[in-house]
Amino acid sequence: MIISNYYYPFMKAFLTVSILFLFNIITLAQNSIGKIDSTKLNLVFRDSTISELKNSIARIKTDKSTTIGNLWIKGEISGLLSPHVNYYQLEMSLITPLKLDNKDYWGESRSKLEILSADDKIIFKRLKDNEGRIKKFYYNKSLVTKFINNYEVLYNTKIEIDFNKIEFYDNESFGVACSMSELTSQGEVMMELVKKKQLQQLLDWVKAIPALTKAYGVLGIYILTKRGIVLKKEEKRIFDLAKKETIKINTCEGCIYGTQVPLNILLSEKNLKEMYNSLK
Repeated sequence: MIISNYYYPFMKAFLTVSILFLFNIITLAQNSIGKIDSTKLNLVFRDSTISELKNSIARIKTDKSTTIGNLWIKGEISGLLSPHVNYYQLEMSLITPLKLDNKDYWGESRSKLEILSADDKIIFKRLKDNEGRIKKFYYNKSLVTKFINNYEVLYNTKIEIDFNKIEFYDNESFGVACSMSELTSQGEVMMELVKKKQLQQLLDWVKAIPALTKAYGVLGIYILTKRGIVLKKEEKRIFDLAKKETIKINTCEGCIYGTQVPLNILLSEKNLKEMYNSLK
């Protein structure tokens, strides 16, 4: 006890200095990263076409302080509309050299840019930080409204246009035999809806824009039809329509994750039958 009391002031002072030191590093990193964000991220955010954006990415890749991924096209939001609207994702990792007490440290900031384009023209873009918080967004009101209106007519639905909330793509995976849990979390919700015969809610899923939700909606309705539920004419039209979509979706099977498959292949009659049999 005497020894503990003797060393206590020294331990307290050491911890205080350590905390202040770490706080200085974090503050310096945040300040430096903010300056880089406003420069590099604005460079890719200001482009108005996919061609311009690709040129900006090529220029940024020459900068060693920045790690920028490729511009990934995830697929069409709906291959049944004209002009076709594509969804892209771009991820950036900005590496900032920091100096504190003549020692070198490194700070890192990650961001994701989501993009919708009609042909080459960018009609919507939204920048998110690593925690999914929206930093800024832009949209061409007339073109985005036209796309949303066409989608609403196609699927006989109503979409709330709130660009702080609306999602066009879901990075989660679709699967009915994923690892030991077999179903993903959304797949488990789907099966609960199936058990309760919640056809209308599953139909709302089919009408949704994100492909993952749409796919589980189709599978859930397929199971219900195999259990005796008969679809009305308009319900069957929407169900069949969704199965023709070409947007790609992440899938998982066993321990294999991340394989991308277009909806029209994933939701083929053969695959739906196999998934139905595995869920019996």
